[in-house]
Amino acid sequence: GWNYYGVAIAGAIVLTLKNVFFVPWYATKVMGIPTNTFTKSLFSGFLAALIIAGFAAIIGKIFIIISLFNLALFLGIISVIYFIFIWYIGFNQSERKIFSHYFPKNTE
Repeated sequence: GWNYYGVAIAGAIVLTLKNVFFVPWYATKVMGIPTNTFTKSLFSGFLAALIIAGFAAIIGKIFIIISLFNLALFLGIISVIYFIFIWYIGFNQSERKIFSHYFPKNTE
């Protein structure tokens, strides 16, 4: 009874399951590497998605988003919190070094 929404939700579920379970397993078998090679990155991505969803739910309960400005403001807040989390928890030292090359250099 969900019409087009049902098709979209079923497609999202099937593609998510395929990309989370089958593709990493198949890639490890083809490359001949341990099957848990991609587990850490999948887990950290899942954890990050849960944190973003949590912050969005909290902001949605506390504030009423009635305009595009409010939406952009809260999007910015969530993005900054996410970036800080990923910088200290999600990135290792070499990834921080690679990413920091994209920051503008201090010329003072």
